[in-house]
Amino acid sequence: MKRIIAFILTAALCMTFFSGCSVYDSIRNRSEFSQKNKEIENIIIDCINGERDPSELSSLFCMRVSDKHDIEQEILDAIEFVDGNFIADDIRWSSSGGQESVNDGKTDLYESWIHTLDPIKTDTGKDYDISFSMCHIDLENEDLVGLYYINISLYDSDESFKIGGAL
Repeated sequence: MKRIIAFILTAALCMTFFSGCSVYDSIRNRSEFSQKNKEIENIIIDCINGERDPSELSSLFCMRVSDKHDIEQEILDAIEFVDGNFIADDIRWSSSGGQESVNDGKTDLYESWIHTLDPIKTDTGKDYDISFSMCHIDLENEDLVGLYYINISLYDSDESFKIGGAL
């Protein structure tokens, strides 16, 4: 029995290392995507707080969404929706999922769904949740690369505002 288990483990390791599938590349890509998500999180907060130009945030949306929405106007409306400025001292974000497709050791599709773990306070005492969805890589549909939407919700309320949306 031990020989069978050892054989299966050895075979699995050999298939992983010799199949052209690179675990290292996948981990490196995830790290790069995680860093990109952090940059976007900061841009969202800074833009809603009026510290960055809305065009900087609107340029991050994918072409398919940008063609269907007036993203810059939606950003301006979102700024009006939020009562006050976010206090960005200790915002915790989390990825709640994603989709990855790897073929021949190369990532050809990677999407992320990101949200705040805790409500974000404003300087007026209101609490908000923020979530966004984006595609980092889509080799078959380049016009889908970028943000799909940003959703800002008043915490413990049905009130929310979405920038972008349906593809």
